[in-house]
Amino acid sequence: MTARFFLLFNGIFATAVSCHSQPAKPRYERVVLVHGILEDGKAFDSLKNRLENHGIQCLVPKLKPNDGSSGLEKLAQDLKTEIDTEFGTEDSFAVVAFSMGGLVSRHYLQQLGGAQRCDAFVTVSTPHHGTKAAYIYPGKGARQMQPGSDFLRELEETESTLGDMPVISVI
Repeated sequence: MTARFFLLFNGIFATAVSCHSQPAKPRYERVVLVHGILEDGKAFDSLKNRLENHGIQCLVPKLKPNDGSSGLEKLAQDLKTEIDTEFGTEDSFAVVAFSMGGLVSRHYLQQLGGAQRCDAFVTVSTPHHGTKAAYIYPGKGARQMQPGSDFLRELEETESTLGDMPVISVI
């Protein structure tokens, strides 16, 4: 999560550090930063600090178990609970997700009603079409990340629930 990562999102969050004395007013007031497999969210510390310095409220949920072994649906439900607890059930937000966190976020957005409140969705290195690496890792979440899984097929079939929200996926 270097400066390059932050700069990638300048167009979405309108928080670029510029030559002007005053930073641009953020386009979004709240951002959810969703970590990937075997992570705890600390990789987002720098981005979180920069966004907060621009007046954006950030939430970095701790997905547990962070290896997805209980299934990505459970993690998505936990994500929904954390968002509702932190931001209430009505306030809008943007989501930035890394790797497995992108699939968890998609399930939340597409299956648990999150898309109705989400203003923008950005994924980085998310295996939207699966990953062969999932074949060597045990657990339900890994099986769900395998190419052609029922979980991924369901996400593909319900992608239209994202509506017209801006969606950016960076490999």
